[in-house]
Amino acid sequence: MEKKGLRIGLAVGIVLIFFGTSIAPGLQGKNETSGMLNQSNSSSADWWPMFHHDLTHSGYSTSLGPIANHVSWVYQTDMQILSCPIVADGKVIFGSNHKYYCLNADTGGKIWECLNDGWAEGNPAYENGYVYLVSRDQYGQNKIFCLNADTGRYLWNYTDCFWPFNPVVYDGMVFFGSLDGYVRCLDALDGSFIWNFSTNSVGISNAPAISDDKVYFGAGNGRMYCLDAFNGNEIWEYLTGEKIMESASIADGKIYFGSGDYNMYCLDAETGQYIWSFTTGFVVDSTPAIAYGKIFFGSRDATLYCLDAGTGQLKWSYAADGEIDSSPAIADGKVYVGSDDGRVYCFDAGTGAKIWDYTTGSYVMSSPAIANGKIYVGSYDTTLYCLGGVLIADFTWLPSEPTHGQGILFNASTSYDSNGYISLYEWDWDYNGVYEESSTTPTTTHLWSNPGSYTVTLRVTNNSGWTDTVTKTITVGNQPPNPPSISGPAAGTVRTATEYILSASDPDGDNLSYYIDWGDGKNTGWIGPYASGEEITQSHMWLKKGTYNISARAKDIFGMTSGWGTLQVTMPLSYEPPHVRFFEWVFNRFPYAFPLLRQLLGY
Repeated sequence: MEKKGLRIGLAVGIVLIFFGTSIAPGLQGKNETSGMLNQSNSSSADWWPMFHHDLTHSGYSTSLGPIANHVSWVYQTDMQILSCPIVADGKVIFGSNHKYYCLNADTGGKIWECLNDGWAEGNPAYENGYVYLVSRDQYGQNKIFCLNADTGRYLWNYTDCFWPFNPVVYDGMVFFGSLDGYVRCLDALDGSFIWNFSTNSVGISNAPAISDDKVYFGAGNGRMYCLDAFNGNEIWEYLTGEKIMESASIADGKIYFGSGDYNMYCLDAETGQYIWSFTTGFVVDSTPAIAYGKIFFGSRDATLYCLDAGTGQLKWSYAADGEIDSSPAIADGKVYVGSDDGRVYCFDAGTGAKIWDYTTGSYVMSSPAIANGKIYVGSYDTTLYCLGGVLIADFTWLPSEPTHGQGILFNASTSYDSNGYISLYEWDWDYNGVYEESSTTPTTTHLWSNPGSYTVTLRVTNNSGWTDTVTKTITVGNQPPNPPSISGPAAGTVRTATEYILSASDPDGDNLSYYIDWGDGKNTGWIGPYASGEEITQSHMWLKKGTYNISARAKDIFGMTSGWGTLQVTMPLSYEPPHVRFFEWVFNRFPYAFPLLRQLLGY
């Protein structure tokens, strides 16, 4: 089968419109609940309930994105998958051949399937427990219909259309285009008709985008339309050089879309006024994703482009080995997209650097959906892939540059498990293979008494018993003591001992030793240790008149020394008994005599 089956189908539809065809409804539903065990019930999850995530088709999710090409599970169908899966309330829903499937998003187990008379190639839409689908074929089996998303039970269908495409749901209304050139609006509750709008052209194959009560879609006549969502009245239209196949995206008052004329366009969403365009090497058949002030889209020139959303300036591009019809998805600073080269790619959204790729068995024209750290994407090899789902252990600590004796907050909340939840956190503080501490919560506090480098291992266990570990090295520092303060008399008497009080504090609370230089060539050496902040008293006697600088520094028990503390003192006074001059005369007259006496008298 040729890879462009969808395009062949469109061509067949156009021929049938020209010659005329009958439209007849048909539906068979099959309920299978065996796959509903362990279904996620997280109300806080950022689901992917429609094509390209939301009504503006941003293609952006706040979910974590897979950091590796780990295969969580696969589901085999009986034909190629063109449908873009959606993910909502723990279920993934997509079409293949004549069936729509509903699977458990965590396990891939089948919940239900729906057999159609026509092709199940459309992109589903989910809203409030209901899923909206299309069925089409060249024999007139064309309809849009609604099922209970939990059971697959049929609720209603609408058949007055030909070859319908990709519904979206907004404010109790369902909007969809079809190959007969109409956009229609139905009541989402019962499928009753509300309004339609004719483009007088053949082919509306994209899912409408909706913003500010306006409906935006492109048509086979090369025009982008903006309608009032409540009455279908036209607000503006913009003509490009070729047909518009894929959906538009809207952000910050601008609308972005590609055309068969090789261009990506940016218009004012309110007025339709042209802002900029960017020319690629071939047809742009990929809905742009918008995040981080940039847009991301593929082209049939086999290139993924990243442009500045405001100016259209090229930021980066990546050349794949096949056309890119897949519409990118963005999460967690990463871009995910499929290619006709059979690969699913993951790129750094900021730089365009390839993080990983995964090779399927055939073309990947389906657009990925992201939820709970996993991506879901179909391939022409008849398989739906769920990538991600790995258990990742990770932790941080504060302060980032701790010191010994300081309590350090370790936080493992950056660990994640997209298959379930983490039930146990275990810490090995000294890298000996023994986990000294365990908890069901991700945070804990630890300290080391001595400075140095310490290797810490975290092991996380999830509710399924899976484990992952991460090891990191923490450098525990030592802060130097503060310079000592010196207090005491600023003047004294020669040959009379004078007392001084010294004190220093250590930020880590370590005991301290002191070194005192009296400024006359004499010092104390290192004395102590003393408690941090303790006042100590030392005395000294100067033998000659003069001005002296007392200098002192402190040292902690790990050898870290402080700066110098100083005090200037003056020894102006002296008392000289009569014998003093006699001995000075003797020592000056005989400079090398009486060494023992010189020492005793301090000369």
